[in-house]
Amino acid sequence: MKRNFFRATQMLGVLLALTIGSPVMAQINLSNGLIAHYPFNNDALDASGNGHHGTLFGPVYAMGYDGTANGALSFDGTNDWIEYISSPIFQPQLTTSITAWVMILDLDSNPVFFNNWEEDDYNGTWLHVLPGGMPTTGFADGGAIGPSSRRSYSATSQILTLGEWHHLVAIVRGPLDMDIYVDGNQICGNYSGNGGSIHHDPSLPGSSGLTDAFSQGGNPLNFFHGKIDELRFYNRELTADEIKFLSESAPDTLYFKACEGDVLDLQGPPGIQYSWFPHTGLSCTNCQFPQLTVGDDTLYALGLMDTLGCSSIHFFVIQDDSCCEMQEGAPNRADFDFVPSQGFPLKLPMAEVNFEDLSDGAVSWSWDFGDGNVSNQKHPSHVYSNPGMYWVSLTIRDEVGCKHTITKGPIQVLQPNLFIPNVFSPNGDGINDVFKVEYEGNEPVYIEIFDRWGLIVFRGGASQETWDGGDQPEGVYFYIVRIGNDIYRGDLTLLR
Repeated sequence: MKRNFFRATQMLGVLLALTIGSPVMAQINLSNGLIAHYPFNNDALDASGNGHHGTLFGPVYAMGYDGTANGALSFDGTNDWIEYISSPIFQPQLTTSITAWVMILDLDSNPVFFNNWEEDDYNGTWLHVLPGGMPTTGFADGGAIGPSSRRSYSATSQILTLGEWHHLVAIVRGPLDMDIYVDGNQICGNYSGNGGSIHHDPSLPGSSGLTDAFSQGGNPLNFFHGKIDELRFYNRELTADEIKFLSESAPDTLYFKACEGDVLDLQGPPGIQYSWFPHTGLSCTNCQFPQLTVGDDTLYALGLMDTLGCSSIHFFVIQDDSCCEMQEGAPNRADFDFVPSQGFPLKLPMAEVNFEDLSDGAVSWSWDFGDGNVSNQKHPSHVYSNPGMYWVSLTIRDEVGCKHTITKGPIQVLQPNLFIPNVFSPNGDGINDVFKVEYEGNEPVYIEIFDRWGLIVFRGGASQETWDGGDQPEGVYFYIVRIGNDIYRGDLTLLR
């Protein structure tokens, strides 16, 4: 459905410019200068035709910004990312534009897109969300991570709201000539860095979802936590009209439920010129009130010019109706089971549930996992990203086209318990003899302990998460505990 939507909007822009002569629509050509386009509609293929396809390393499909099932990619913030095939086209000189629909689920660092990425080095250009929900963009000269190798432009306060879709545009023209737009509005920010000219390494791919977490090598990575949809990369500056067009998430849209062969009476708003697309099934293509015989096409677009000479776009979506509803008293043929079963709470971040379809005679499946994510697989798996109580619905169609729906739950998802002690006494009495981080989650735990002069006296990893004090004297020490992307700091007292 969503691919048809963007095919219709792009072709309608040309159609309106030719048939209605709108000066606004004439400026919208979303294929001009397009390096890569990722609709993320059940795949990570490059829809631009340039072949810069993506390979998924963990992300799962989720509901898109416009409500399209499996129309976006969901990243768990732990180890999900995408690698894009690169080419000389994928590594342009300035000016560039990056645009995407983004939903963040935490206020940590959330990398959206890098066109030339390598750990511990700065290359290419990017669109990124800094800790605190502040969008940033820029370019790098190929040097080590740090301000001496980059030029960047960043918002100065929180712009993005957790759990909400935002449309981002980053335009980079030069060291002190960059713009960021959020939901169609240009935002203010600050420039930083003193790097040289943009640099690309021809051997490196592009990426979405990961970047360096700290300033030098050997440190963990930051991973995107949330959803990304409709990612585009251009070798030119997007116009104000194109930015407005892309950021308008909900054009005037009417929805109809119908089955193939039904006849619908469509009604356009008042105007003086009309242009419908596509033409198939319509009784007329330049009138206000055409009749539509429903066929394979599910999206129709109307280009309209009103009496003031202003043009607009209106969409008519044909949704498949339940052409055969369950009769009263008929058995419900939908059924499913899931593991872990009801009554066994799950702990974040690896709150994965496996679903098994047990329906009778199903030929299609539509799952709603209760957190805004859906699937049309027969036996899907789903990872919950946030704590809560979730009810899961399965709707099937049987062999004669009838719909059956069943809902089960709740599935309880909890935050893992965490305890970091602030005192221990390694005296051999069996009580508090070691410093140990108590954590019920599945992410690795990294520990660093420093003395009062800032020297590391202990470093522990996933297989060594306790410290017995070694030969260190009594006193106050300081710890840094890293669990996934989260960092905890505090002081620790050692008593002999």
